[in-house]
Amino acid sequence: MLFNSAEFLVLFLPLTLITFYLALRIFGGVAASSVLLVASLIFYSYWDIRYLPLMLASITTNYLLGVKLRNASKKSWLVTGVAFNLCLIAFFKYTNWFIDTTNVITGSTYPLLNIALPLGISFFTFQQIAYLVDCYRGNFQHKHTFSRYALFVGFFPQLIAGPIVRSGEMIPQFDYFQKQFSPTAEQVARGLLLIMLGLFKKLIIADWLARYVDPAFSQVNSLSSYDAWVATFGYSFQLYFDFSAYCEMAMGIALLFGIALPLNFNSPYKAINIQDFWRRWHITLGRFLRDYLYIPLGGNRKGGSRTVAALMITMLLGGLWHGAGWNFILWGAMHGVFLGTYFLWRRIDISLPTPMAQVITLLCVMVAWTMFRCTTVEDALIMYGRMFTFDFSLPMGYLTLFPFLGNIFSFKATPFYTGMEVIVIISLFAMVTKAKNVHEIASAMQPNWRYATATGLIALITAFNLGAPSTFLYWQF
Repeated sequence: MLFNSAEFLVLFLPLTLITFYLALRIFGGVAASSVLLVASLIFYSYWDIRYLPLMLASITTNYLLGVKLRNASKKSWLVTGVAFNLCLIAFFKYTNWFIDTTNVITGSTYPLLNIALPLGISFFTFQQIAYLVDCYRGNFQHKHTFSRYALFVGFFPQLIAGPIVRSGEMIPQFDYFQKQFSPTAEQVARGLLLIMLGLFKKLIIADWLARYVDPAFSQVNSLSSYDAWVATFGYSFQLYFDFSAYCEMAMGIALLFGIALPLNFNSPYKAINIQDFWRRWHITLGRFLRDYLYIPLGGNRKGGSRTVAALMITMLLGGLWHGAGWNFILWGAMHGVFLGTYFLWRRIDISLPTPMAQVITLLCVMVAWTMFRCTTVEDALIMYGRMFTFDFSLPMGYLTLFPFLGNIFSFKATPFYTGMEVIVIISLFAMVTKAKNVHEIASAMQPNWRYATATGLIALITAFNLGAPSTFLYWQF
């Protein structure tokens, strides 16, 4: 069930809210928590009920391991728990990739298995690994029942694509249910605004860009240099608005239940260096990789070469987390190189002007997105070849307006794009690098008729564009 679908917005979410608050008022916090847990399981089952037992088995096993670790922090229990979670995700996500890679390298013909990737497994698995590590370290001693732990893992606003929340951030908030609280007017207004703005980003911007981006990446051999750059920039903005839309809708939906999710997306294209980018893009994943991988590998405490190696390993595994494919591993490697280079650059102690640093960072990120988006490494290499051959092609519209470009400079017409995309991309670039982001707008709002009118207008615009919902890009990871 997609956040941008009519069945979610018109049926599932309103019914869940009504049932939740009726249970809270009539029967108390335990009943309200139960309603939210059942709704979350229904939400997950809507995709494929066959994988509900798998998620419940994962939740049960990790809860029991967490009990063991809180009572006696034995490393053997932690190793068992981490191994269980990694084996689970490895089987469903990487088995066929491993078989296919083996066939390519050895020339064997082992058949691929009929395995579907369970929705959200990357997110709820990492979330539970963090829980076990926190229990082992003694970072979380809050008493909780199995049902509260299950709600922490399965809470539907963040179940499928994050944020990757920590137990200490979420489980104590469920205590609010015991107090039969009511969310404030600001929480409800902010939640509705985040939902509507997220819908607008997804339906009006990201899905519009997809109509121009997807055909280009499916026909890489037919692209001119102009086409390849437009497709690269277009995908960079498509992914930006698609993922930020999901993050904002998740936060907004959670706020309607009085739950505050951690910020997961904070204007990453305003970053002035690659480290700053990773502090802004998928913040909770970056936090997980930092705290549970980069720092245990030595972080920046054991010399420059160890730091660069830790950065490379962290980003390689971060790339692999996104998907079973060499393109994801190479994308992670590119960011590992970027981060390692930035680390060494800082040791030279030379500063670039902020605008130049921002442009360089953004170009590095966007060029790397090409590897991320292409379905194969071969396609990515073709795209890079197209981008840097400069074949002097332009849309027909430009050549019609400025015929001297074709007569004097020998520019040829490319039929792939019309030229309007550049205007849109420039406008989006200005928006994401200069304008206030949604969270800055929402945090400053006060419930009044102006915000109500703006939210209503956005809702009206998105309602006319619902149609057949498209999947959020991060659901595939």
